[in-house]
Amino acid sequence: MAGQPLGILLERHREEIAGAWADLVRQIPESHYRARPPEELRASTLRGLDAIIQVLANDSAAALETYLTDVSLTRLQMGFDIAEVIEALLLCKDAARPIIWNVYPPNSSQAREAIAQLDACLRHVISRFGHLYANAMHRSLEEQQQRIALMLTESQSLGRVTAALLQKTGLGEVLEIVCSEAQGLTHAQGSTVFLLEAERDGWLRVARSTGVAPPDFVQMPIEGSLTGRAVREGKPLLSNDTTSEAQAYREGGKPTTLLAIPLRVKGSVIGVLDMVNKPGGFTQEDVRISSLFADQAAIAIENARLYEQAQELATMRERQRLARDLHDAVTQTLFSACLIAEVLPRLWERNPDEARRRLEELRQLTRGALAEMRTLLLELRPAALTEVGLGDLVRQLAEAATGRARVPVALTVEGQCPLPPDAQVALYRIAQEALNNIAKHSGASQATVVLRCQPDRVELRVHDNGRGFDLARVSPEHLGLGIMRERAESVGATFAIASQIGRGTEITVVWKEQR
Repeated sequence: MAGQPLGILLERHREEIAGAWADLVRQIPESHYRARPPEELRASTLRGLDAIIQVLANDSAAALETYLTDVSLTRLQMGFDIAEVIEALLLCKDAARPIIWNVYPPNSSQAREAIAQLDACLRHVISRFGHLYANAMHRSLEEQQQRIALMLTESQSLGRVTAALLQKTGLGEVLEIVCSEAQGLTHAQGSTVFLLEAERDGWLRVARSTGVAPPDFVQMPIEGSLTGRAVREGKPLLSNDTTSEAQAYREGGKPTTLLAIPLRVKGSVIGVLDMVNKPGGFTQEDVRISSLFADQAAIAIENARLYEQAQELATMRERQRLARDLHDAVTQTLFSACLIAEVLPRLWERNPDEARRRLEELRQLTRGALAEMRTLLLELRPAALTEVGLGDLVRQLAEAATGRARVPVALTVEGQCPLPPDAQVALYRIAQEALNNIAKHSGASQATVVLRCQPDRVELRVHDNGRGFDLARVSPEHLGLGIMRERAESVGATFAIASQIGRGTEITVVWKEQR
């Protein structure tokens, strides 16, 4: 593209042409240019005109290539349509035409040649701009697709992590997952969960730490560190400036980069999730993905803590119940045994037959108390209910009932009962409830328990000769009948009860192995 006279002409009048070009661009109807500042448009048209002058004067497209590349990227990011950008480029001719006609007569060959030369240059500019704009659009679409794919991957990853967290009820397991996943999400070298110290206001407690450079302390004050600021301000904070961060984390004296994300539950901060020492430093993308993860992690941590508290409360209540049972059953039985033992020597001198009967009663009481104690010890360690054979468990229940209620319980056990753990516990609980009912409500003078065990079938029968009741008038919840039935059905066993007023009650449970 020779034609230096046009290049010289444009150079001499560049300020005037650039200003007129900017004014024309601002007048494009319904375009994004109307909202741009005048000084910005003038700087852009001046730069574009200089690039055109370089092409005309020196046949060099380097400046033009740089200018068009910048324009294609910035206008695309601003939301410009390619048509309005091309229209703006074409207006360079309208801005330059009055200058050309002022230098050359309007219909002269010099004017027509200059305008034709400018047309050819602008066609080249627009062609090159279209190519660069298409490339920029393609890259933008690829980056958008990559972001969408990354977000989808992150969403799937967070979904899997969330599902894993919500399946765990132990606080230790939850904290382990939170630390390891946080470290993996950000590619940090270490991760720590801090929880607010309930017993020490203004302090954080290290709940779990993974990776390199774990903190060598168990508590940290909220004041004086980026981690503490995240608690106070309730927002994510990061520091890649290793010279300014508080010296809470140190790895052999090396500086540390840090990202601190508050852990929130129902608007309240319960702790902080820290990631440390990421190669290259942490980014805003790390803040975004870590914040999403921290929301789920906080809920899982709180759920695990509530579950442990509920377990502790349940354990405490169970111990209180066992203590009451120990007092109500064993203590009373031993008290009765002590009374008999005290009068037995004098009774033996006056009435040996009565003394022998009392001695047998004393034996039953002590055996019952021993069986009651063994049963209570089993209750303190529930796993033992599956370690001891069902026959032995039922025998202890029968002896305990005999000693506690003074109701003789005849026990028959046939065969061995290698039951699944859940079925054994269910049958044990049903026998326990049935014998408790006999002791408390039946008024019976005798009871029998029969346990028949076959390889694929177990039958449990508990019968008493007490007052009985009318099944049609008794609620299923009365005497724990509903609970016993539910226990049986939960392990696939059948539950039946037969009772008549004045003729006692019989409960039958049959479990069969599922094939």
